[in-house]
Amino acid sequence: MVENVKRSGNTCIFLLCGLPGSGKTTLCKRLLSEAAKCQQKSAELNLKLYHVCYDELLPVDTERTILQTVSEEGCSQWKKYRRNIIKCLDQKIASILGVSQGRESEIPAEIQLRFEQLQGIKSYSELDKTNHVFLIDDNLYYRSMRYEYYQLARKYEIGFGEAYISCDVETALQRNQTREQAIPEEVIVTMATRLEPPDPEEAWEQNSIALDEFSSSVDSVLQFMNHVLHHPVQRPPEEDMTMKEESRITCSENLIHQADQILRKLIGLHIALKKETQTHIPEGIKTFAQKLNGLKSEILKDLKTGVLLVPSGVESQVVNASKNMDCAFHTFIQDIFHKRAAYLQGNNS
Repeated sequence: MVENVKRSGNTCIFLLCGLPGSGKTTLCKRLLSEAAKCQQKSAELNLKLYHVCYDELLPVDTERTILQTVSEEGCSQWKKYRRNIIKCLDQKIASILGVSQGRESEIPAEIQLRFEQLQGIKSYSELDKTNHVFLIDDNLYYRSMRYEYYQLARKYEIGFGEAYISCDVETALQRNQTREQAIPEEVIVTMATRLEPPDPEEAWEQNSIALDEFSSSVDSVLQFMNHVLHHPVQRPPEEDMTMKEESRITCSENLIHQADQILRKLIGLHIALKKETQTHIPEGIKTFAQKLNGLKSEILKDLKTGVLLVPSGVESQVVNASKNMDCAFHTFIQDIFHKRAAYLQGNNS
């Protein structure tokens, strides 16, 4: 429970997500510039933006690891870096709000120093009446990545908003070639197959907008940001949270079972179709089946670990989903499988 909150101005976490090369960092810079101009024009528009750019905080080689290797150690290191950045943000928000956190969580000194240097943070004591916006500039292609920031906003009852910058893969790949530290093309392509854009139908993602480089008006984004600042996330009662957690545990067990059954059927259909449509299969049926089963294991793991979040409206349709092709959960699992299988087969054609 967060206590002793000293409200002074408003604070929000604002995510900018999309493929590498979609224009997130460019938009952030434009927002920073325009916010500074607005601040000079009127004291009422006292807006302080902090650009939390993962490209500058997270070593490129470490970022690549998650999609280039199946190494548990590499995956763990990548997650640890991201977790520490969120911890830094947690501390800064607590400082702004005047919240006593008790014993501070341990964050490597180099990460904390880098975070503060990039934000130009020295002291918040002179910014009591400022509206603070933390711009999170990252790919955030999984819904679960974004949910971590929503949980932080809920913890402090501050604003939470998202801007999804849409960009086709071809454009992203072209722009990537001009970067000083280009990302491997297969990483961008893989990320595109796994991208889960914000869904305004989800209660926690209702404050989200979709933009592209031609529609990303700085003024409209700032107006939306102002709306987010003045509509903070409300934390539910502790009793409600306990009941939801108990329900989630029960649901997750059935969810994994139903997902497993759906994926088994989809694999069977894929193999049968392959046999019917191709007289010659380069890698052979056995190898093809092994790859699809590997894909099944990967999807189930993502569901178990929370990397893949099932939309709230879909969770209620888990019961007997494997026997009902028309239910939302069956469609959800099927879409994920088809999307990843298409990429898998494209790489082996």
